[in-house]
Amino acid sequence: MASTMRSTGLSMERDPIVYPMRAEGVARGLARLPWRNVGGFSLLQVLAAIMPVLVLPVVTRIVGPEGWVALAIGFSMGGVVAILANFGWTLTGPGLVAGEVSAAARETYAESVHVRVIACTIAAVCAGFVAAELSNREYMNLAVLMTVAVGMNGLSASWYFLGRSQPGLIALTDVGPKALAATLSIPLILITHDPSVYPILLIAASVVGLLASNLMILNRLCCPVPSWRSVRLRARLNASTVGSGLVIAGYGAFSVSLSSFVSGAAVAVVASFAASVRLRAMAQAVIVAVSSGLQGWAIEKNDGRHNWARMRASLIANTLVGALTGTVFVVLAPWATFLIFGPGVNVSFATALWTGIACFLYSVSASLTYHVLAPTGHLQWIAASTTAAAIVGVPLLLLLTPGLGADGASMAVMIAEAVVVAAQLPKGIFVLRSIKHAGKPNLTDIVSDQDLRAST
Repeated sequence: MASTMRSTGLSMERDPIVYPMRAEGVARGLARLPWRNVGGFSLLQVLAAIMPVLVLPVVTRIVGPEGWVALAIGFSMGGVVAILANFGWTLTGPGLVAGEVSAAARETYAESVHVRVIACTIAAVCAGFVAAELSNREYMNLAVLMTVAVGMNGLSASWYFLGRSQPGLIALTDVGPKALAATLSIPLILITHDPSVYPILLIAASVVGLLASNLMILNRLCCPVPSWRSVRLRARLNASTVGSGLVIAGYGAFSVSLSSFVSGAAVAVVASFAASVRLRAMAQAVIVAVSSGLQGWAIEKNDGRHNWARMRASLIANTLVGALTGTVFVVLAPWATFLIFGPGVNVSFATALWTGIACFLYSVSASLTYHVLAPTGHLQWIAASTTAAAIVGVPLLLLLTPGLGADGASMAVMIAEAVVVAAQLPKGIFVLRSIKHAGKPNLTDIVSDQDLRAST
């Protein structure tokens, strides 16, 4: 410890976040986290997570378990569409626009809109057909509409406002319109008894949000057409990230659709597993908020002494939040299931336990991905870890669901999350140690927009 301090010429008293080795040092490091940013993003994520809690009880009590399964398939297939529509910008975008001048950041955003709209259109059509085939004929339209509504989340400009540290604009262009849509859908569904009102209003909210984002960022509703070469190059650079996201979808967003396929007519199994997945998505909103709020802060200074400490503090904070979230999930999930989805859908303690553990594991891998590996250019390692998880998780999902039902499906997802952590943690520790001793983070693999434009 003393030799480290002498070699850096720094003291713990002057800069306590540089090398917080002991418990009290860790506490000081956590105290220096940008809690204001984290709090702002957390509030937005929690508000976004609360909206389905208000609407789903109304919808599920009208359509019953079979209608809920169709709705859940829409959520599942829509998640896949959102990954394709987002096209990796959530992971790479904030870092690209964070340090750019306004004109360059706007050009980056314009490039992203064209790529994402094309990807969303193609993916929504394909996923809509799959959702229709997996759903009960009576609720086929509901599944297709929910697929499109959830998939259009990939068109959100939240990643841009995150990178520019403008959480208020996320509320204005994303959370606000969707909250209004959810609020309006409750009385309209009660009056019309038509659950498709909810996804239709969500689609309208996404369109309004996209146009509002264009107006605020570009001062116009429609994006100017960027250089096709730059769009193509950016799409190629983000392709590995998209592939990684699709692999994750195999045991994540797509898991409900897979369980529906292997369970056949076992509506109760799919309904229970889908409820646990939906509750997990709501619970993980806090984890996502903390990860997002710390994403820019962790790499704000291109200085190894600070980045090592910030990355380490971010990892610890995310892990603690994940442990708390997982514990609360295990305790409250069975009760929350009855409250939200009604007596026809049940989540067992085993399903809640495996899902709670998966929440914790996700918090660790999310921090390793967003705070350590992605900023230092290890995107291929991220892709490899998620591929390994899919290779393990998807076959387990197909094998365990028929025999163990929702418990087996939840166990398979938890094991897949454990594989991601097992693959990423050693690499993350190695990267942190390298940054600490080298004195400068390895950012050479990150392609900036200046490099992109220079190549075009």
